[in-house]
Amino acid sequence: MRMRIFVAFIVIFVINLINAKIFESDEHQRHARQLNENQFISVKEGDVSAYIARRKVGDDLIVGKYVDNWKNIYIPYFGKELVFQDEIEILKTNGRHMWIPYPGHIPEKAIQGGYEGTAKLYIGRKWHEGKNLAGKIVEGINAIFCPFFGNELRFDENFDILVEY
Repeated sequence: MRMRIFVAFIVIFVINLINAKIFESDEHQRHARQLNENQFISVKEGDVSAYIARRKVGDDLIVGKYVDNWKNIYIPYFGKELVFQDEIEILKTNGRHMWIPYPGHIPEKAIQGGYEGTAKLYIGRKWHEGKNLAGKIVEGINAIFCPFFGNELRFDENFDILVEY
C-alpha cells in the first residue's frame, strides 16, 4: 500500500513538472544580466507565495508572477491579466538583491526582468488590498503594472523596485 502511494506521488510530481514547462533560455538571460541560478525572487500575496517570473508574449518578454499552488504565470499585458501554464521562466538572483521604494526613476542597479517593444521592464511590487503584488515597471512611464483578478492594474506611487546591491 505504501509503495502504491509513493508511486502515485512520484507520478503526480512528474506530471506537474511537465505541465509547468519551466525553462531558462540564453535569449532570456541576456535581457536580465543580474539574474542567475542561486535564489528565487518571491513575494507574499496574502497566504500564498508567488515568485517573480516571465514569459514571452509575441515579441515581448513580460514580467509577472508564478503561483506554485496553481502552476500558472499571471502577466499584466495591455489592460488584462494573461494566464499561462507553459513556457514559464521563474527568475533567480545571486541573493544580493533588495526591495527599495521607487525613487521616481529607474535606479542604476535596478534588475531588468524583460522588455516590451523597445522599453525595458524592471521588477516591482505593490502593496494592494492586503497583498504584495508582483509587477512590471516600464522604463520611462514611472508606474507599476500588476496582474490582479483578470485585470492589469496601474499604480503611479508607493511601490517598490528590485535592485542589486
